[in-house]
Amino acid sequence: MINSGLNYEPGDDITNNPWIRGYKDKLNIEVVPAYTAEWDDYFTKINFAIADKKLPDVCMVQTYQLQQMIEADLLYDMTEIYDKYASDIVKGYMAIEPESFDSGKADGKLYGIAQLGVGPIAQINPVWIRKDWKDGLNLEDPKSIDDLVAMEKAFQAEYGSTGIAVDQSLTTLKILAPAWGAYPDIWISGPDGQIVYGSVQPEMKDALAAWAQWYQEGIINSNFALINGDKLNEDAVNSKVGIYPFKNWLGWSAGTDMISNLGREAYLEAYPVPSANGEKVLYPLGCDNFSYIVVSKDCKNPEAAMKCINFYADLEKNGTANGMSKEEILSYFNIDHAAQVLRVQDPNLDRDTFMVASKAAAEKDDSNLISVKQTQAYADIVNFIDNGDPVAVGGYMLWAPVKSAYSVAEPIISAGDVIKNQVWAVTPDSIAKIGTTLDDILTQGFTKIITGEEPLDYFDTLVEEWKTAGGDTATQDVNQMYGNQ
Repeated sequence: MINSGLNYEPGDDITNNPWIRGYKDKLNIEVVPAYTAEWDDYFTKINFAIADKKLPDVCMVQTYQLQQMIEADLLYDMTEIYDKYASDIVKGYMAIEPESFDSGKADGKLYGIAQLGVGPIAQINPVWIRKDWKDGLNLEDPKSIDDLVAMEKAFQAEYGSTGIAVDQSLTTLKILAPAWGAYPDIWISGPDGQIVYGSVQPEMKDALAAWAQWYQEGIINSNFALINGDKLNEDAVNSKVGIYPFKNWLGWSAGTDMISNLGREAYLEAYPVPSANGEKVLYPLGCDNFSYIVVSKDCKNPEAAMKCINFYADLEKNGTANGMSKEEILSYFNIDHAAQVLRVQDPNLDRDTFMVASKAAAEKDDSNLISVKQTQAYADIVNFIDNGDPVAVGGYMLWAPVKSAYSVAEPIISAGDVIKNQVWAVTPDSIAKIGTTLDDILTQGFTKIITGEEPLDYFDTLVEEWKTAGGDTATQDVNQMYGNQ
């Protein structure tokens, strides 16, 4: 897989770079791209390979492609290869994410090696609040949804805020929904032990009731149904938004432009989602794995793939402890994406990086930084603190010791204040065939309730429409697949 955004050294490309040379020099393994393509085109080529029943020795595939390859008997059973050759580091990663590891199996045989994400800490979505506005009004940290509403009203009165950030996708609603005990977009355990879809549970109606009231009071933008994510960022940069519930990477989008255009203090600080009812807020966790490394049934050296995977994991985990200099390791991880097809990530990577880098920044001591990612995180924190550099604000808002995305997420993960999606990686065929239709029905219906086009009780009608359109079938199939029937 190629990435046009990579900055190779002169003379290097996807076919000749530190990773390709490292596989050869360190492992005596020649890795030769069978074909190259950017993200979407890459998976299209994989689809063609499945249709032709002719795979490269090794490739990266998405969940549905893995299932197709297993059914077509195209893959090498990696069970014994994994047991014999997988390093302790890689096996340790899989022990952290056993559901993801098992999702690569069929009939007890290992066909897909889960590539894993960077861990649950990256899934905790905070409420971002503009620091200079909050400090300018000497406001306390919000402890409840009522506090958040009061803060927004103060921002509107003083700074002309157009409302808590929300767009037509209703992403903000979904991030704040746990305040009411609602968990849209994931499958959860119902009162009777069956698996149910969070978006159609009664708690979601409570959240919509509050949002419909907010709409009437102007707490959210009256034009939200016409606004997309780009317009939200534009509003933030134009000082029209002071409260912005969003993903942890907001600093690299709106954050950078805000600092560049509005000044050093116009950045966003992270806060937990406050409760609407006094109950503890739990945060949804979904499957963090969406791709697998697979080996062709016709591959003559399947163990070579495992050794390359080990090589990446060792460099990522041990850093300079493996005898390489920082400069040499940096030459690899400056083009990390070039190793994507042979990469299994550390599911604790971001959490460990935050713990080490934020501590180093707080103590102003970088002597214990051992990985490239820790070094980069530390550099971003220090650069923004010392210089207010717009280039560093994204890293600062993610890694900083206080009021960053990960400083909010870490205690939540440590306390186990999460609710896991009961459907992990593999979904029933009925859901795949329906696609986004069911969620589109709900998004349109939720929008009508919020704007007052339909009354709150329309939620009950909407749930029935969802069930009839395929929701009942999806629920039945989910329970059958995950052992609840």
